[in-house]
Amino acid sequence: MLHLPKSNLTRRGKTIMLALTGVFTSLVIAGAFIEIPTPLVSFTMQTFFVQLTSSMMGPLWGGITIALYIFMGLVGIPVFTKGGGFMYVLQPTFGYLIGFFIGTIVGALIIKMFKKKSYWAYLTGNTVNLLITYVSGMIYFYFIQTFYFGKSVTAYTIFISLFLIFMPSDLLFTFVASYAALKLKPILDKTIYQVASDEDIAKFEAEQQFEKLKANDGQKFIPQNELESFTSQQTENSPLAESSTPDSINGNNIQASINENNCSTMATEFNNCESNITKDNIV
Repeated sequence: MLHLPKSNLTRRGKTIMLALTGVFTSLVIAGAFIEIPTPLVSFTMQTFFVQLTSSMMGPLWGGITIALYIFMGLVGIPVFTKGGGFMYVLQPTFGYLIGFFIGTIVGALIIKMFKKKSYWAYLTGNTVNLLITYVSGMIYFYFIQTFYFGKSVTAYTIFISLFLIFMPSDLLFTFVASYAALKLKPILDKTIYQVASDEDIAKFEAEQQFEKLKANDGQKFIPQNELESFTSQQTENSPLAESSTPDSINGNNIQASINENNCSTMATEFNNCESNITKDNIV
């Protein structure tokens, strides 16, 4: 039996995702230069846009977005906070950029694991994303400072200066990014996907079963009321019946076309006339 897919990314949707890749890459770049000063330390909006990218674009397109951002910086385009170029890998803070890439993919995969995309799903994925970014940044900082610059740094210094100071602001951004994704992601999905509702799937599967029975029985006439009863019964037995009612699947979607010119009476019509049954509006 054929099955109607729950969602299918169309060509138009792929075009939109390519365009959004450029948009989110620009946001991540801009976020690095949007500084918000505080009495203790200044922080940027880059973490917010990275987490929004992960939540909205998913593991594939989100990973492509961050990879494009890093690639642009390494080839010499000054998109990083301290410029660009391949030698930027020797910057002690380059580990955070690596963390952006890994965290975006892992965080998006965690969000994808949740069947219900609730606020907690986005918050969980973005929190893991943030932790991966910090762990990657601190480890890279330690190795560059120790083995390249020859400086001695302690774990305590790294924890205070690279984690504890920036965590409150980034954690706040995590909450905000998760809420923004909760509101914006359904709109994006409706734009780029052809979405079939549970009711549509139930109708489709019931009608496919009817087609199979009709093919086995030949072109034998089946009264309209039996046709409606069959479709309703199949929908009630469907696992998706909770979202559908028998009244929602009726003869309006499966119409029988009967050639009355070959039948002289109603009795002859029901007993002898062969029906040409055409089906409309099957999603």
